[in-house]
Amino acid sequence: MGSIYKRGEVFWIKYYRNGKPYRESVKSDKETDAKRLLKHREGEISQGKIPGVYFDKIRFDDLAKDFLSDYRINERKSIIRAERSVNHLKRSFERCTVHRHHNTQDQSSHRNADCRRAEMPRSTGNWLP
Repeated sequence: MGSIYKRGEVFWIKYYRNGKPYRESVKSDKETDAKRLLKHREGEISQGKIPGVYFDKIRFDDLAKDFLSDYRINERKSIIRAERSVNHLKRSFERCTVHRHHNTQDQSSHRNADCRRAEMPRSTGNWLP
């Protein structure tokens, strides 16, 4: 259960996810907008989604290609090192999907790799569980 409150002329909502409180500006002076957003956030939580965060999928190969392209366009001196690093990482991540998620609350963006264990190459190390 969440709550609605006003700071100055703008409404804010407060809701809980896993026992932790989250506060978010509605960016509106209308209480109906606040009720609608709070209901939407609580619905996302009940579905197991992370409120206000939306995911895009991109392949590691595309990410690596863009990374190297940026190095070439900007004529970075370390392009050879970057190519070597990407080739090394490709052995482990070329079939992986990278999830890029956008946080609507602070406009930040983060990336997480999602690989299935079966797709990962065998290693002599014990870094896989």
